[in-house]
Formats: sequence, structure tokens, C-alpha cells
Amino acid sequence: MRKLIITLMAMVIAVSCAKQPPKEIPAEVSMKKGMQYFERKKYKDAAEQFEAAIRNAGDPDMAGNAQIFLADSHFLAKDYELAIPSYETYLRIYPYSSDAPRAKLRLGLCYYRQIGAPDRDMKNAEEALRIFSELRNENPGYAKEYELADKIRELRGLMGERELLVAKFYLRTDKERPAVKRLQYIVENYPDTVVYPESLTMLGDYYAGKEGYEAEAIKYYRALIREFPNSKYSSDITSKLSKLLTRITDNLGGTENN
Repeated sequence: MRKLIITLMAMVIAVSCAKQPPKEIPAEVSMKKGMQYFERKKYKDAAEQFEAAIRNAGDPDMAGNAQIFLADSHFLAKDYELAIPSYETYLRIYPYSSDAPRAKLRLGLCYYRQIGAPDRDMKNAEEALRIFSELRNENPGYAKEYELADKIRELRGLMGERELLVAKFYLRTDKERPAVKRLQYIVENYPDTVVYPESLTMLGDYYAGKEGYEAEAIKYYRALIREFPNSKYSSDITSKLSKLLTRITDNLGGTENN
């Protein structure tokens, strides 16, 4: 009996001495600590505090403030894979806040700073272009302040260059139809890029080599001369046009004789 009593007493003492679960830290405290870390550029520590503030926030303003600083912490730490969903969450919940333009700009920059060479996957470039274009349409003044027009132009150039690389690959592998479709896509969608005149030339040359498609070749050659008279691609276009016109005349003469 005595052993049983001693055992029960030991159990009571053990339970009373057991470590109690930590109390939740108020969101205001976590937010303050997070800002202190943030100002000292300790972004990983700051992110942990902002996450705690979001979990315990008692009102949407506190949660929103913590969310944008959480995203900024990841962004400034160059951890773009974590910054992207953090900014997306903020924009989904607070699309009309005063910080929304900044969140959208930095979301686009997350993709922009991960862009590889044109011969690689262009998904990051596509996303950056989409986001910057949306921001320019939604907030022209903000876009102008951060010179988004230059970035959009650069991204469009990369996208056009990618399309041209694919077209050239198809031509090298004797896949003419998809190559022509790519070139036509460039002409229709990227007339403001450096690959546009080369694409016009390639389309003109392609159709010039096809009997019965002289009119198509002339269309692209004339567009090249009209829009880029001083381009290196325009130097021999006059002679190409002369040959095409001669060929058309000869074909017409042959038809009449028959």
C-alpha cells in the first residue's frame, strides 16, 4: 500500500512539473520583433516573426501588414520561390490596398530575376511580362515611375528571340510548316522587337523559293523595305524583288502562250 501511495505521489509531482505548452505570443509583439529583424536585414528571422503575427492576428489590418512584410522579407533575401506565393496571397486577399502595386511589382520582379537564356524555358519571362503588363494597365503612373515600359520591351524582345530560335530549329530539321507558323507569329505579335526584320526576311525567302507564292514573298519583302529601309536585311531585297517580278512576268507569258 505504501509503495502504491509513493508511486501515485511521484506521478502527481511528475505531471505538475511537466513542461507547460508555450503561450501564444501576441501578434503585436511578433510584428514588432519582425520589424526589428527586418530593419537589421535579418530577413529569415523577420519572416519567422511575421508568420507568427499572421497566425495570431486579431484583425485583417495586422494580418495584411504582416503578410506584405513576410513577402518582402523573402524577396529581399532573394528567396523568390517563397516570395512568389507570399505576394500572391497578399494580392488575392488585399487587391485594392495601397501596397498592392508594390506587391505586384515585386511579384513580377521575382519572375524577372529568374529568367534564363532565350534557349531555355521562358515561363519566368512570360509571367514577368504578364504581371508587368497588367500593372502598367492598372496603374500607369506607378509603371512609369519604375520604368516598366523598358522591362516590358526587353521581355517582348526575349519572347520574340525565343520564337525565332524555335523557327530556325524547325527549318534546320526540315519542318517547314511549323517554322513558317512561328515566323508569322513573330510578325503578327512582335513587330516592336529586333527579330521582326529578320523574320520578315526569312518569310520572304521561304515564299520566294516556292513556285506560285511569289506574291507572298513580295508582301514580306516590301514590308521590310518600307519599315526598315536601312536594315542589313534590306540591302539585297531590291534584287530579290526584281527576280520575283521577272519570274511572275515569265510565268504570265508562258500561260498566255499556252
